[in-house]
Amino acid sequence: MTAILKVDTIQDTAGNNIINESSNTITIGASGDTVAVPSGGKLTAPGHVLQVLSTSKTDRFSTSSTSYIDVTGLSVNITPSATSSKILVMMDVVGGPGNNVSMFLRLMRDSTAIHVATGSVGNRFAATAGAADDPSQQFPLSMTASVLDSPSSTSQITYAVQMATEASGNTGTCHINRSGEDQDNNQNGYFASSITVMEVAG
Repeated sequence: MTAILKVDTIQDTAGNNIINESSNTITIGASGDTVAVPSGGKLTAPGHVLQVLSTSKTDRFSTSSTSYIDVTGLSVNITPSATSSKILVMMDVVGGPGNNVSMFLRLMRDSTAIHVATGSVGNRFAATAGAADDPSQQFPLSMTASVLDSPSSTSQITYAVQMATEASGNTGTCHINRSGEDQDNNQNGYFASSITVMEVAG
């Protein structure tokens, strides 16, 4: 037989309200109280941020590949706590195209590209972000993107940035965290890129 206990207030031995319900609003504790969640426990509500993970890449990376390859060191692993969770993925990549070269970036969830162009793209790259060569080649470009992904999984997921180049029939090289020119003077610089993920309760 199922038992049902109906109350609108639960008090401690001193007569202080621990839980109170009034007009469809549930109040836990009183002003100044601390509500503690035991280690391993979770207190969630839709839209609540459950965890934040980030990877920063501070060294340089270069490639002349005309097909997408992983940018070494620009990935992050996350294990969602529920299949209903959303993952907010944010990338901030500093890229320096070489002379007469275009560079393309795409976000990956494991082996699946996300937040890229869809439909008929012809000979174009399906990309998350991209940049063309800068005539001065002294200052790289900051390429950013964010997407709210729905992986529907509680297994570990790897989000990563991939990069490809196209040089109008010529071999060209593009760079991460440096300019295309990269001369050792005070008109050039080295930079940092990052990828960040947030699990948001569904």
